[in-house]
Amino acid sequence: MSAAPRISLEQWRALVAVVDAGSYALAAEQLHKSQSSISYAIHKIEELLNVRVLELEGRKAGLTPAGVALTRRARGLIEEAGGLEHSASVLAQGWETVVRLAADIIIPPALILNACAKLAAHCPATRIELEESVLSGTDEALLEGRAD
Repeated sequence: MSAAPRISLEQWRALVAVVDAGSYALAAEQLHKSQSSISYAIHKIEELLNVRVLELEGRKAGLTPAGVALTRRARGLIEEAGGLEHSASVLAQGWETVVRLAADIIIPPALILNACAKLAAHCPATRIELEESVLSGTDEALLEGRAD
């Protein structure tokens, strides 16, 4: 198992904000933080990882090659964290973690896939298990508890 992260999500958010805003001052304003806290967050990233991510170019902050790669990964990390929180809120609303479907093979696959896509859009944290059946197999799956 890997070691615990040394850089917090807030520090990564500060880096992305500086890059997007183009300056420490504008990033601080967007994140409702002080400019010194944003500067400190970037400094800690560079110190802990032993790599320069930003270079000042006049009054603007520019990315180093390492900064480009780290910022791209930071964006994915921030997006993933937001997705995780969304999944938790959906589950808190009572959505199931797994929905088990049984469908007769006579049902057009496009209909089933369309329904699954709509459910996935509403509830990405819910896993869908599909059992294809023939004749009375769908009824059996329901009666035996293999399908919801």
